[in-house]
Amino acid sequence: MISFTTLKNSARFARHGLFIVWREEQNFRVEIVAAILAIICGVLLSFTVIELSIVSLLIGCILAMECANSALERLLDIIKPRVSEYVRSIKDIIAAMMLILVITSLLVTIFLYIPKLINLFTIVI
Repeated sequence: MISFTTLKNSARFARHGLFIVWREEQNFRVEIVAAILAIICGVLLSFTVIELSIVSLLIGCILAMECANSALERLLDIIKPRVSEYVRSIKDIIAAMMLILVITSLLVTIFLYIPKLINLFTIVI
């Protein structure tokens, strides 16, 4: 049976986690602003439902990965608080993972936005 109290507590914990990431991670705040702009531009450029879904999926992946990145970095700081070569290399690998996701998202975004922008400027000119 579904426990609504458990669901309510889970949602409260998740909101608290989002608040922590928002408050303490500058990259997360920048990504939120970029996400809002991406959605607004997609709507203004008359993206299809599928195109907006792709943009939304990428946004969700980036934000979720940023949360995982922050959590893993905190865990590593607890396990090995002093500077360790292993911790440093793990953090670098996590940063590389984020970079790969952001670059992939940028490429997909370019593929989605450029044709719309070219079409817009062709109509205006």
